[in-house]
Amino acid sequence: MKRNKINIINKILSCYTFFSGYKKGRADECNNNDISCIVIYSTTALGDLILNTPAIHALRKKFPHARLVLVSSPKNKELVHNSALFDEVIYWNNKFNNIIYFIYKLRRLRPQLAVILHSYFPYDILSVVLAGCRYIFRDHYGSESPALNPWLTAYSQKFEGHTVQRKLNLLQPLGCDTTAVRMAIPVVIPHQAKPLDRVRVGFQLGASRDFRRWPPASFAALSRKLMDQDSTLDVVLIGGKNELSLVDDFMALIPTDNRRRVISLVGKTSLLELAAAITTFDTLVTGDTGPLHLAIAQQVRTVSLFVTANPLYTGPYQDQHLHHVFYKPLHTLAPDLANSPFPMTAITVDEVFAAVRRSYRRGQDNTPDLAMSEYHYGT
Repeated sequence: MKRNKINIINKILSCYTFFSGYKKGRADECNNNDISCIVIYSTTALGDLILNTPAIHALRKKFPHARLVLVSSPKNKELVHNSALFDEVIYWNNKFNNIIYFIYKLRRLRPQLAVILHSYFPYDILSVVLAGCRYIFRDHYGSESPALNPWLTAYSQKFEGHTVQRKLNLLQPLGCDTTAVRMAIPVVIPHQAKPLDRVRVGFQLGASRDFRRWPPASFAALSRKLMDQDSTLDVVLIGGKNELSLVDDFMALIPTDNRRRVISLVGKTSLLELAAAITTFDTLVTGDTGPLHLAIAQQVRTVSLFVTANPLYTGPYQDQHLHHVFYKPLHTLAPDLANSPFPMTAITVDEVFAAVRRSYRRGQDNTPDLAMSEYHYGT
């Protein structure tokens, strides 16, 4: 089905080129004087948007006088609307059923350069070519077919490294700075005061898929150990409305006396409120999720858990002294655990407990964090 779709798009673009006189530009032809409008695609998940921000800042720095237009997922609207980083934001749900109106809006802007950082293939390429972009750079972060590569000025090659660096490297032919790796939230996050004399440890219970999350029983056991050791510690649960059942599973395993020290924000916060709440955490415990990247961008300490994902690609890449990463690769696990519904249980409660205690106590004592950035491999 996808092959037929790609063939159809190739034919559409060939016809467009024939009748319009469109000609793709080469990277060495692209210079500041020619670029007055840049379209940047980041239409997928929250974490992807945050991971894309170093590349977006690099484009702004290289082309300071160009109009910067972001194509964003409607789900991320709160984190990009009225941002000083962008001159305009267009929202698109990556669907074909509204692509004609979307292309119409792009064509009105007359963009010369398109940078596709995260979007859905092949409609992203179709839309930028029909919008008239001469220079098209795309990060092939998935296993997309190379059939549409001839329409691209440049695209990412195989790269064994962090997602942030891969996207920066994509921009190297444009002369962009590829060394500034710090992520930043595009809008100002409202201040939220941290309760005095209390330790706040955040738990992100959910993940994009069940096999990518630590189970509620593990989080509950961690909560009990932390609360038993520190009477000033509160646990704050975060997540979306679709994760409310995980809260019920978690709370059912918490002793009655400790429940008053559990604050659930699951399903109760907007993205701005979520980002603000994270700034009040002494440490956030999470898998490979959007909130992990929100925390990293705001220099909040984290303890992150990786089994089915690889922190080499999506783990902390800045301020590594603030972050403790557990990584037990799936292929190193015993077959029964690797094939179980929750392979993340390979990371034990005792391991995470020790890391969380060390994390927030270092933050309180302002002691050096030189060992915090190490990856912990295990079988």
